[in-house]
Amino acid sequence: MKIITVINNKGGVGKTTTTLHLAALFAQKGHNVLIVDLDPQTNISQGFIPKDRYLSNDYKVVDFIEKKKGFWAYQRSEIKNLRIIQGSKDFNPEKFKVDDLLTSLQQLNDLSKKKIDYVFIDCPPAIYYEDKKETQIPEMALYSSDYILIPIKADYYSYEGIVTLLGSIQNIENKHNKKINIAGIFINQAKTNQVNFQTFVDAYKNHPVISKHFLKSFIRENTAIDRAANQNLTIFEYEPNSIGAEDFKSLYNEIKNRVR
Repeated sequence: MKIITVINNKGGVGKTTTTLHLAALFAQKGHNVLIVDLDPQTNISQGFIPKDRYLSNDYKVVDFIEKKKGFWAYQRSEIKNLRIIQGSKDFNPEKFKVDDLLTSLQQLNDLSKKKIDYVFIDCPPAIYYEDKKETQIPEMALYSSDYILIPIKADYYSYEGIVTLLGSIQNIENKHNKKINIAGIFINQAKTNQVNFQTFVDAYKNHPVISKHFLKSFIRENTAIDRAANQNLTIFEYEPNSIGAEDFKSLYNEIKNRVR
């Protein structure tokens, strides 16, 4: 089982969309995949689970981390091999130890009827504070992960944000004596016809640290992805021949060998 966290401390870069679509692609390739919604906004849960099941479900990520009995993860019939542990709006990481999520994940194959091949963790846009003693969501997620994937935009704020995030990753590594593997950094919601797109591509390629992980693949801005989300569908269900579907398949092909 490989655990992959999709993370960025900046909001609006498409973490949830990336998590859902990559998890769906891994599942389509025959892998058993589980999404863990660690974002208190629960956007990926609301977009994946039908409203009636979402509202009536009494087993959420907090229960999973607390190792309560009655493990339940929703599987939508349209996407075989893909399930999700529903997020919790009252999730407070400060009541947990940093390794509580990891120990729960390590018990997954005992809880699930099928062996889990990949776990995708969807994180909120939260900043890690080095001096804070209590457990934080990014810290818990990164501590639990085998790999992380970082979506960014081609703009100044994303450039500054990724530098901050890489510093946070280094701090967490030092604090817990743990190596955090970066599966890739890629541009999402790319406006390829704008002049600053290539400017920031060059800036990322030339950065001494970002360049080591910067992927060739990028996800172009595509209204079909937004329309699919509005109907609680993946782009592969909604418009499988769109540029959005094509871009996510390219991204999958680039990272699949990085997360073995």
